[in-house]
Amino acid sequence: FFPNKSRDCYGYPNYDRNQGYPCWQAKCGVAGAPAECFEGTILCQHGADECSVNLLEGCAKTLYPDVLTYMDFAVCLESNYPDGGEACANELGLSWSDIEACTTDEEAAAKISVADANVTAWADIPGTPTIFINGAQLKTTDALLYQVCNAYTGTKPAGCP
Repeated sequence: FFPNKSRDCYGYPNYDRNQGYPCWQAKCGVAGAPAECFEGTILCQHGADECSVNLLEGCAKTLYPDVLTYMDFAVCLESNYPDGGEACANELGLSWSDIEACTTDEEAAAKISVADANVTAWADIPGTPTIFINGAQLKTTDALLYQVCNAYTGTKPAGCP
């Protein structure tokens, strides 16, 4: 997401995930969010390599909208992180030059990055890992074992309290 433009949020311009992201989520994770939410430098949880790979995957999805095609590319790329883009494209018969050109096209890259930020914001994912039990997203991993055991409907395993 784009933390440096969330001027109303704690920590601006120095980002603090614990307090900055919930504020950004509330302000920018809504329909009709202000344009300033999606300007500036993107912050990726795992650094610049993750941002680059996210853009490569977004460009592949834009150029090859068939889910099986772009997901094959994404799976290959994630398995060869972070430098496998060209080899994966070649292996799958995709145009590496087109994918790479997309990543250097400022307008296309910005559009893809904003779309990705919106998906993240609208998903209301509190962090990593994101855990679901019986289809319900956990908002905290505190007492995770208790939550899993409490939701389990069969005979409780020995590890359950």
